[in-house]
Amino acid sequence: MSRYVHDEKIDMEFLLRDFQEFWRANAQIWDGKYDYDEGTLHFTLLAFLQRIISDDVKLNHDMELGTGKLDFCIFYGKRRYPIVLKILQNEHSYTKGLEMIAKYIDMFACREGWLIVFDRREDISLDDKIFVRHNFFENKKITIFGC
Repeated sequence: MSRYVHDEKIDMEFLLRDFQEFWRANAQIWDGKYDYDEGTLHFTLLAFLQRIISDDVKLNHDMELGTGKLDFCIFYGKRRYPIVLKILQNEHSYTKGLEMIAKYIDMFACREGWLIVFDRREDISLDDKIFVRHNFFENKKITIFGC
């Protein structure tokens, strides 16, 4: 984990860009062979994070917080890093994901959150599916990672 920690905080963009590369290298396992769902994607991110998590980092996944489900929250020191995963179904997938992560930013009193959106469309290349977008939604900094 130390390669992702700078100034006593996790560099989530660096970490999740590495996850995108992990996804790029392993996505063909799922594409066209299985009807994967958010659970499959959840375990793929969990597999990636388990390889790098150290003793000073706590990882919670599938947290039931009363109003929905938070996919992941990384705890490092006093900081919290909430992550929501979505499969792109339509234009509302982004809106729903942004609303969910904004709620968790408030609940955890965080400065920002991360949304990972998996695009299963077969007519779009993997290169076009992988992106990073920096957004402000409800005055909260949310970074979207496409996979």
